[in-house]
Amino acid sequence: MKRRPHLRNAAVAALFVFTLLAFAIQLPPPLALAQAAIVISPTNPTLSVAPGGTGSTTITVTNNTIPGAVDRTFTITFTGATAGLTVPNPTSVFISVGASQPFQINAAAASTVAPGVYNVQGTVTGASAGGQGAISLSFTLVVTVTGATFTPTPTTTATVGVPTITPTRGPVCRDG
Repeated sequence: MKRRPHLRNAAVAALFVFTLLAFAIQLPPPLALAQAAIVISPTNPTLSVAPGGTGSTTITVTNNTIPGAVDRTFTITFTGATAGLTVPNPTSVFISVGASQPFQINAAAASTVAPGVYNVQGTVTGASAGGQGAISLSFTLVVTVTGATFTPTPTTTATVGVPTITPTRGPVCRDG
């Protein structure tokens, strides 16, 4: 009499296991992570400049060896600089597959630019070549404008009117 529920439960469990196996076989294999076609070093470039002065840094661009890679001419363009901060685009450089080339990045700050940290958006672009389309990589150039920052200085301010005295209650003597 108790064999029927056990047989039914075993059949349901077997059906469940076979269903899981059928779905697992149909799942595609995990995708491999794509390797970047362009790599810049450092990935977060920084540059310091004084108000009214200039500064520079170097960014190294690598044309990675990946399937379909071709030799290309690379350019770097900058956008979004605050008023008074100038980051000119460096000259184009030809980079073979698997090779790296440095780019000199210059910046100039007008004397009116307030000290602080400014983000300038940069884009490295590899021109289309060898039947391959153009490739690009965006990054942020962090420009620090150095100099004294405003620090308020305390001053003595005269109190107008009659000074008030607030009595402070002291210890109470119990014996008199």
